[in-house]
Amino acid sequence: MTDRQLRALLNLFMCSDPWPASDDDIAVIEALITTEVAKRGFPDWIEAYHSMAVNDD
Repeated sequence: MTDRQLRALLNLFMCSDPWPASDDDIAVIEALITTEVAKRGFPDWIEAYHSMAVNDD
């Protein structure tokens, strides 16, 4: 996953409350996001959402 793809997913995940998916689907998405942000050195997806800068290139 590119940084740009992750940023878009973080934006979608943050603005999707209340959640339009099942609890199981949300858990899968959150696990994916958590794995990706950990690869980039963030402690959790919320910190990544607020801190991650991405070029649109």
